[in-house]
Amino acid sequence: MILNEEQKSIIRTLVSNEVCYQETYLEVYDHIMSTLETRDSINDFQKAYAEVLEEDFGGHSGIEKLEEIRERLIRKEITQRKWNFFREFFKGPGIIVSLSAGVFCYYGFHIKHFAYWLFCITGLMTVLPFFFLSIGNFFIGLKKKEKENKKSINDDALYSAAVMIFRFIVRLQIISFLLNAISFFNRINTTKV
Repeated sequence: MILNEEQKSIIRTLVSNEVCYQETYLEVYDHIMSTLETRDSINDFQKAYAEVLEEDFGGHSGIEKLEEIRERLIRKEITQRKWNFFREFFKGPGIIVSLSAGVFCYYGFHIKHFAYWLFCITGLMTVLPFFFLSIGNFFIGLKKKEKENKKSINDDALYSAAVMIFRFIVRLQIISFLLNAISFFNRINTTKV
């Protein structure tokens, strides 16, 4: 059966209400369209849609499971890529740069205003990518609202990976700041005695 534009529009709306992500939307929409077009005749359009959804995807809960599994796999893959990138700083020549930067930062705190500038610069280096990613997600969301599309699993996974790295770096900065503050106060106490 060949579907007309009104029926295609109804299917787009129904599928859009069923799924959360763009990838799943495209997959489910294409599958339902091809399945309905291969049928000889359709008496009740809504019933035929529900049958295809139930038989091929396991209904609404099957689509939710499909999206959950796909989201978990993509998040795992992106997180693994981020950690592999992070580990490269502690292999080969990267470890020399990482250690020298750490030693420079530790001994640099003896220089006047070094701690202030270092804290500001690392704070900006940590916050700005997160900020730009948020702005990018906002504009992507606006663009997708115009097209009436769903958000992508990749966008969501990249955002959560950026937040994970942001939290890790901020925790390292706080620990470094506290250790240097303790060292500073110990020096003050020893000079008073």
